[in-house]
Order: sequence, then structure tokens, then C-alpha cells
Amino acid sequence: MKLLFIQKDPFVNLGLMYLSAYVKKKGHQTDLVVDSCCSDLMSEIKKVSPGIITISSTTGIHTWALDLAKKIKSQFNIPIMLGGHHPTFFPEVINDPNIDMICVGEGELAITELLDRFNSDITKVPGIYVKKNGVVYKNDVAHNIDNLDDLPFPDRNLYCRYPFITNQENLRIITMRGCPYRCSFCFHPAMRRIYDGKGKYVRRRSVANVIEELKLLKGKYKRVDFQDDTFIVNFNSFVKPFLEAYSKEIALPFTCCVRADIMTEEVVVALKNAHCHSVKMGIETADDNLNNTVLKRDLNLKQVEDAINLCKKHGVKVETFNLIGIPGETIEQALKTMQFNSDMGVDFARCALVQPYPKTDLEEYCKEHDFLEINFDINSFENSYFVDSPMKLNNKNQFINLERLFGVGVRFKFLIPIIKLLIKLPPNALFDWIFRVDYALSIKSIDKVSTKDFINFSARAIGFFSKKK
Repeated sequence: MKLLFIQKDPFVNLGLMYLSAYVKKKGHQTDLVVDSCCSDLMSEIKKVSPGIITISSTTGIHTWALDLAKKIKSQFNIPIMLGGHHPTFFPEVINDPNIDMICVGEGELAITELLDRFNSDITKVPGIYVKKNGVVYKNDVAHNIDNLDDLPFPDRNLYCRYPFITNQENLRIITMRGCPYRCSFCFHPAMRRIYDGKGKYVRRRSVANVIEELKLLKGKYKRVDFQDDTFIVNFNSFVKPFLEAYSKEIALPFTCCVRADIMTEEVVVALKNAHCHSVKMGIETADDNLNNTVLKRDLNLKQVEDAINLCKKHGVKVETFNLIGIPGETIEQALKTMQFNSDMGVDFARCALVQPYPKTDLEEYCKEHDFLEINFDINSFENSYFVDSPMKLNNKNQFINLERLFGVGVRFKFLIPIIKLLIKLPPNALFDWIFRVDYALSIKSIDKVSTKDFINFSARAIGFFSKKK
């Protein structure tokens, strides 16, 4: 059976590469097409001639996925499955007339069993919802894969038709699945509930397994991006021995995600000694009350300040994640977050508009406290969290403008008084472009993306930062 993955934007998707590697190991074939890079998608589908098409979708781009499914169905009689976070947390999407199946949760076991049984009874495959004769068969998720070392390494040849992706110099890799924290805006608490009784939720590969993969790839890449949600979790049992092995056997510059309250000096020194050039750290908001009562972050601003100062002391750059438009937040509180980033001298401050995605604890909070519009539905979400928020907010346009100008204010502190005045203007195209340019140049600088990769990705990813038509 040949499985064709379709994704919208030109970004490496590790989840799809893991799926491809696993189903190939089990004897099936895979291919992938990136819609935004394809001038004639229907012709590409005809050339590939797949047995099943899987469209990868998060909430927000699901409208693109459903429109695409409709277009494919008008020309081909090929079963279409929707995978990714959107169907996992909004399985009602199975009711769309152009969707034949959805995958709920992790896909390796579910999709492989579906392919194995495709010519027989597929109504009882764990993790798969499927339509048959007008009936929707809903199956609980499969048991988690407890030992991640059992998985084959990601299929990095999946993107072979796109040299500007496969030839990039930054290697994206994960060492773990799951996250032990329970932030209200994140999908992990909901996913943990879905997998209750289905095995361990937070799992990590062995040091030897990760090093083995890195050794195979070392000669092709110049930098490593560990994309674990919180790389420094379990410092003594995994991170410390891993960094020691990494320093000896790999020694490429790398970046990773960290959490302020577990960033001790020992951790920072170990990261620096292993060639860590930057870390990504969630601030979210400079207001402790919002951070803990609404976002459920369970940390305070002093811990964030201490962690940033430790990084600066040891020469590790800091990239921060920030949220504005938090339920109950005022413009003054949001401005305080921008000011805090600037005062701390962070190297790059990402800022997004809060999204109450389906099944998150934040969605429930917004419903309970009347932060959602009366006509709110799943299609109210934009392509990305950089564009707009479906929530009811006082001074919403000011939050949108501040999100666009946030990074500039952090890097050029003298502009903050001017930004406080500019955000009172109506949202406009100039602010949109200021955001795009600042974001792109900052990414190029801190992640050391080559000029060629930078131009290729910028040209193809404009839709990711644009409002849906």
C-alpha cells in the first residue's frame, strides 16, 4: 500500500518522518507533497498514484485541509485520512463528507495496522475513526509505544523532492515524547487524558539511541535543534550523561527548549560545555497572577529572571516565547511583558496571540468566563497564532498591533514609548510586514539559517503569517 502525505507549509514535520519510517519498515510505501510548494497538486497526486492520502492538519489550517479534501474527491476516488492535532482533539471532523478516516493520537501503530488490514475489515483499528456504509466506527487510541528506541529513525528522505528543505543546515531532532507540565494553553494535558491507562505518557529515548542517530547525520548538518518541549527534564538521569556523550562524539552547536525553574547553574554550564549556543524559554507573561491562575505555568518572574541571567553569565543566547491577549489581561500588563524582555536583553522574543484550542484547559476557562464570541466555532481560528485570536478581548486591536510590534520593541527599547502610541491605530499592513521582517531576520540570526534557506522559506511561508481569505 502506498501512503501519500500532504502538508500545507514548507516546514520539516518530524511526526510525518517518524510515521513514514515506521510504515516503510512494515513493508509499505510513502511519499509527500507540500501544497504551498506545488504548482499543480492534482497532477502530483496522479503521478504518485497512492492507495491512501493523509492530510496533516492542526487547528486553524484545518479549513485548508477540508477544502483540499473536497478538491481531491472531485477528481480522484482515493480514501482520504486526516491526521495531526486537529482530528485528535476535534474528532467531530470525521463528519465532513470528504473525509473517510481520521487518526487520533500517535499514528505509527494505528496507521500501520490500517494499511495492513486495508483490504479486509478496517472498522476496528485502534486509533482510527472510519466511515463505512454511512456508519462512523470510533476506536480508542492504541497503547503508547513505551520504548522509543524501538522506533526506526525518522525518514529524512521523505522531503527529497524539496532540496531547499533537505539541504538545510539545521538538523531537527527529538529525544522524548510528552511533557510533564500542564500549561493550560498546551495540548499535552488533553493528550495525557486521551492516553490515560494506555502506557507512559512522557517517554525518552536512550542516550545511545540518540547519539547513534546523530552520528549518522553529523556530516550533513552544521547545527542541531532539539525540539523536545522541555529538553532539560530529568537532568541527572538523561541530560547530563547525554551532554557528556554529545560533547565527545558530536560537538555541533545546538539549541533546545528549557524551563526557567529548573535552569540551575549546573544545567547552564553543562549546556554551554556541550556547545549549546542558545536556548528557548517560555516567559509567556510578566504577570505572575496571569501566569499561574490562567496559564497554569507554576513559576514566577524571579525564576525567569534568574534563568536568563545565568544564560547571559555563561554566554548562552536566549530566545523567549511570549503570549498576549490572555483572558483578563490588560494592555498595560502586555506592555509590561514586552518591557521585561527588553530590560533582560533577550536575543529574540517571539510573541503570539493566545488561542483557546479545542480540548485545552484554556478553552474550558474561556467558556466558563465568557471569553468566546457567541458565534464562536472551530472555523474561527486563523492559519496560525501569529495572525488573530477568536477570543473576546477589550482593546483587541491594540493587542493585535502590539503582537506585531513586540519583537521590535524588545530589540529597540527606545521605540517602546512610540509603540505605546502606535498600537492605538487600526491594524494595518505596515505593522504586519514589520512583524514578518523582524521575525524572519531574528530567526536567521539566532538560528544561523543560511541566506539561501532563508530566502526559500520566506518566499513559501508567507501564508503562515497571513489572515485567511
